[in-house]
Amino acid sequence: MKTKITVETVVNAPIEKVWRKWTAPEHIVNWCHASDDWHAPAAENDLCADGVFKTTMAAKDGSVSFDFEGGIFWLHLLKRLVTFSGMGERWISISRSKKVQSRSWRRLKQKR
Repeated sequence: MKTKITVETVVNAPIEKVWRKWTAPEHIVNWCHASDDWHAPAAENDLCADGVFKTTMAAKDGSVSFDFEGGIFWLHLLKRLVTFSGMGERWISISRSKKVQSRSWRRLKQKR
């Protein structure tokens, strides 16, 4: 049985800036961590159809780290990004919402 979680938010910023912060490795390392005692010391993102991504997540005390990696299933620049991870077949879909103005994004996660 799959559980689907939908989270919606409005980001009051130009789409180009939001897209860059979400997808560029130099920005991913600034936000991709579970809590304040973790960080992301490295990130890679080959932003194209059939591309791959990898983010190294690590405890700041050096006790543990792991690579979160997967692939890009579908991409329409500045409109929609669908990725999957190698960890448990998790899918993440990010897209502009048509309900609100063009600056809003919707994030949808599916997990087993």
